Amino acid sequence: MRLILPLLGLTLALAPLGQAESVLFKHFDSKVLALSLLSDPSSLDLSYGGIRNHRPWLQSHAAVSLLFSRQLGHVFVGGETGARVLSSARLAPFLGVKGYLGMSAPMEYGAEEDGRDNDDDGLIDESGEENTGKEALFWLAPWAGIDLPVGETLNVSLGAEYRVTSFGRDYDEVFAGVRVQF
Repeated sequence: MRLILPLLGLTLALAPLGQAESVLFKHFDSKVLALSLLSDPSSLDLSYGGIRNHRPWLQSHAAVSLLFSRQLGHVFVGGETGARVLSSARLAPFLGVKGYLGMSAPMEYGAEEDGRDNDDDGLIDESGEENTGKEALFWLAPWAGIDLPVGETLNVSLGAEYRVTSFGRDYDEVFAGVRVQF
């Protein structure tokens, strides 16, 4: 009985999450979980969302994404959307485009070269200057890869994308990843 009551409480506590998920994904044909890594494994992008099949050769997706980026110096939470054109072959190559808009968690970071007066002392980019705050990030990426169906309802994609970021060309990144559609 001691074990059953906490499990029942956990089930009741998680039930609204399941209901929210069913509302969020009711217009999608399938769900997708994706993990992408920067070529330097110091950045990681994890996303969860839905896929809509518009035609046998055209899909769109929307996802919630969590991006850990050492190069950008932040952890970002945001939304990703995109579309892709794919072949109808069993081993299907695809081409697409993705976009992302996110906000960083508040954190303190070095701001010696950001072109701003972060401490309101009239000096820009002095030695040791730091900034605390949130940063917005937008990126747009061409995306290419290959799909491999695994059974009736499971599909695995391997792909790469070049993310052109709102932080400037020095911060553009190439990500490679795996995506599971179910």
